Amino acid sequence: MFAYHVADPSACAAEFNRVWKTVWSYFETKQPQTRKAVAESLVLLTRCITSSIVKDSISDGEAGKSPLRSVISQMTKALDSLAFASAMQELLSVISALVSNLGVRVDPTKSTTATEALLMPLVSKIADLRVQKGFEHKEAADAVLSTAMRVVGPAVLLAAIPLNLEPSDR
Repeated sequence: MFAYHVADPSACAAEFNRVWKTVWSYFETKQPQTRKAVAESLVLLTRCITSSIVKDSISDGEAGKSPLRSVISQMTKALDSLAFASAMQELLSVISALVSNLGVRVDPTKSTTATEALLMPLVSKIADLRVQKGFEHKEAADAVLSTAMRVVGPAVLLAAIPLNLEPSDR
């Protein structure tokens, strides 16, 4: 798919959602090797997201059904799903790749990145999961937060994820 993206980005963008759904369906398997291969495939698919897909998703609004918004929604639901509990490590690596690959500025006149516009609720949810008692994948969650810090910067990340240093916030 990535080679297809290099050869014809618009045709690849048209097939993005179908390919994502097909590969995603294998994520619920009990086989660790299969989950790892699925995660690697989805990480490569995140590199196939074109600026037109991003622009459609941003202009679509939060209630929109663009392919990228459906992918983000699917990953958000998977974080809470028991079916994806065994795939949490791989899921977080895919989210980290998505955060990294959406670090482009959609409008050159604004400083907002696509990650900031589309993924901050998901990043905030991961930060909430990370501090929950019994959460086993703190290193993978830290990798997502680290990637978000690198992509959107500390000011944006800390605005979305407060440090809770004030006694009233604890």
